[in-house]
Amino acid sequence: MNTSALLPSRIERNLASRETSGDAASPNLWVHTDKGPRRIADLQGRPFGAYVNGAVFSSTPEGFFPVGEQELCRLTTEEGYAVEAPASHFIQVVMPQPDPRDATQRTDWKPIGSLKPGERLVLHHHIDAFWSGDGTAEEGWLLGLEAAHGARPALRPLARKRLQSIAGIYAREEAGDLAVLLGEEVADPFSRLAVRFDFDDASGRVTEAMEEASSAFYEGFLRGRFDADACVEEEEHQIVLPLDTLPSGEGTVIQRMLSRIGIEAVLTQEALVVANQSLVTFHDRVGFDETRKAAALERLLASYRRGPNRDSGSATVLSVAPLGTAPIYDCTIPGPDAFDGNGFYLHNRTPGR
Repeated sequence: MNTSALLPSRIERNLASRETSGDAASPNLWVHTDKGPRRIADLQGRPFGAYVNGAVFSSTPEGFFPVGEQELCRLTTEEGYAVEAPASHFIQVVMPQPDPRDATQRTDWKPIGSLKPGERLVLHHHIDAFWSGDGTAEEGWLLGLEAAHGARPALRPLARKRLQSIAGIYAREEAGDLAVLLGEEVADPFSRLAVRFDFDDASGRVTEAMEEASSAFYEGFLRGRFDADACVEEEEHQIVLPLDTLPSGEGTVIQRMLSRIGIEAVLTQEALVVANQSLVTFHDRVGFDETRKAAALERLLASYRRGPNRDSGSATVLSVAPLGTAPIYDCTIPGPDAFDGNGFYLHNRTPGR
């Protein structure tokens, strides 16, 4: 029951004598763990807890280990989710339901290379996923707001209050001395926060340190980002974060972060859109501090007589394209025989082996 995944290129590629397994994933793959999302390199040679549909399952003690190289392809979906993996890697798909009156979802496993446009892929649902790690909700909110290049006037008093709060914490930690962080002296509390998470306010991009942070940081960061630039469209029953407010390619990162706390979002050419049951999860896990948006979301949810529609729990295949070869790493996760790779339900091994 082995899971294969690609290690980033900085790791040695002395793998030629090892036999490859049937499953793998790319150097860009994020695995959702009980310590937060981690790259494959960080899970090599040590056990970890893998999130599978909101529950945690332990790997075997060796964690990830080298097994060889394989030809890769890139899978993209209409909703924006994407992953890089070998064509032989099995992924969970939604099977056609012969009886339209039967709402039961039927699933099966298929090699990624055999997928056709229009087929639906199962996504993880992590509504109850909470994990510890670096960063508080307040720190996340401040960075989310700064990623939008500054607080809107209505949010400035709250931003000042939260900056004063973290400044007080830093002062207590260091008895009023200047922070010495990564070899740099940083007196300003926000500068200290930015250095700690490798954040560049000029680019506004989510860094790896931020993507690896605690679930509380996630909730705060997303709240700050949506406080700044999202709009609640009450008549359309959705929350919209325009892509022109984000750095290029950043929509997929925000989509990944949302999915890890149980919020399904669709990435269109213009915006990242949250709708259906995920509106309730967004309200409960993220919410708004901007009072007009918070009130609009409350009105939107109150307008449902029977509650919003269920999330689809799936993404639709757009394309599968070849990429070339790369080294892969393997692991064993007893129990579910699956793990979360960039939000997809990826199999441990080739089914039936």
